Amino acid sequence: MTYLQLRIRKTPMFMPHRIVGQHAALFFMVGLFILVVSHVYAQSPSTIGGRTMQITATSGTYPFAQNAVYRFLPSGVDSAYAIVPISGEVDASTGTHTYTKTGANTASLEVVDSGIARVTINCTFSTTNSGTYTATSTSFPGAYQIGTFMLYVGASPTTIAGSTITINITSGKVPFAGWGSYRFLPTASGSYNVVALSPNIQNSSGTYSYSQNSAYTGVISFADVIFGQGNTYQLSFDTPTTGTVFFRMSGTTGYQTGLFSMTSPDILPYIEAQPSSQTVIAGGSATFSVSASGTLPLSYQWRKNGTNIDNAYLSAYTITSVQPSDQAAYDVIVRNSAGSATSSAANLIVVIPPGIEVHPVNVTAITGTSVMFSVKANGSTPLLYQWLKNKIDIEGAKLSSYTIGNVQPYDAANYSVRVSNAAGSITSKPATLQIILIATECPAIETPILNRATGFSATLRGQTQTVYRVQWSTDLVNWSDLTNFVTTGILTDIQDHDAKNANFRYYRAVSP
Repeated sequence: MTYLQLRIRKTPMFMPHRIVGQHAALFFMVGLFILVVSHVYAQSPSTIGGRTMQITATSGTYPFAQNAVYRFLPSGVDSAYAIVPISGEVDASTGTHTYTKTGANTASLEVVDSGIARVTINCTFSTTNSGTYTATSTSFPGAYQIGTFMLYVGASPTTIAGSTITINITSGKVPFAGWGSYRFLPTASGSYNVVALSPNIQNSSGTYSYSQNSAYTGVISFADVIFGQGNTYQLSFDTPTTGTVFFRMSGTTGYQTGLFSMTSPDILPYIEAQPSSQTVIAGGSATFSVSASGTLPLSYQWRKNGTNIDNAYLSAYTITSVQPSDQAAYDVIVRNSAGSATSSAANLIVVIPPGIEVHPVNVTAITGTSVMFSVKANGSTPLLYQWLKNKIDIEGAKLSSYTIGNVQPYDAANYSVRVSNAAGSITSKPATLQIILIATECPAIETPILNRATGFSATLRGQTQTVYRVQWSTDLVNWSDLTNFVTTGILTDIQDHDAKNANFRYYRAVSP
């Protein structure tokens, strides 16, 4: 914006090498050619509306300036333009222009300037954004100016809401100030404030709309509490944050030019890559990481089940030796000057390898009976079981216990169990199953001896690895077990020490 307090300077109509030069230098426009392997590539644009063109005059004859640098600001909405002096013999001015693309790499710019009459600038493009020019005037036959030009190509933003636009005035005409600086502060709601940075500028406010009318330019239309309706800023970007401004009010000849810089608003943090859930074996390491964007600097705070973790202030958080107590949900809060964003929660699952608390034990069984092996294991669930017979998997034996019904001699073996989970596996100690046979022949008690001091003793003759019971009775009706045993040989000694106190006893051997 701009605000009153004018500085007026009078200049002779044809000051040699000054006024004429200042405007002649400003006239020129696009055209360009490049010869590559005898092919001509189109380089001159179809329009220059709104784009800043910086012109450097390298030589000239009266009434054109011999050397000067200035910016030519063509309007993006009509034929108006303004001149912003940079250095040399050039003054600020305005006028109208007509741009014509005359060839693949050439263009012609017809200019009617407020300081001098009609000027023709023929441009030749060596790149899509730069080249050389020659300026001539029908009012001064034989006079010329030559030099180089460059079109700025800074990317224009899609929005200016929340930005701080600082404008340094380079020239102006009533009712606008011709010097000073101020800040234009647009909000997201469509209003703005003007904050003066120099004494000749007034604070102001109003409403605005912004449009990105090309890749390099933008237009702000606004209604100001001081200047009313019909105001426009033409922004031409040298870079994504700097450029030239051309300020005009409809229905007047007033204008203002300046150089601007734009500070983008702080952007809230945005989580681009969320932390990932992990399953880790106890004792291993786990690392959670996040990728975030937004206005720098970004700060991080990792949390465990919603509680801040001390010293966890980086974009990644590592637990070097994971324990069961570390199992939890982890997230991170990313902050900057604009606010904060919280990531999604990543779950850490800690898996404890299986362990054997109680191993299966040895079993001795009689043929035809049922036996069971069991194990007690610990570790993270689910626990999986696989029983083995002599180290070979038993089909279908996948529980914490294993039962064999109606055992037979071929079931005699070493039995173990492999317990596994997501962290690994462990195999129990083997347990031995010993099978005892039932006698198929009648056993015999031989060489019985009754000794009143030591009791009864005898020798049992039976089958090897066969279970027997020796019983005694006083009436041949009621029998009591004396002992149960498995023979290891044909002959086995038996004794009844209580017989020394008995008047008499009968003995027999049965199987089983």
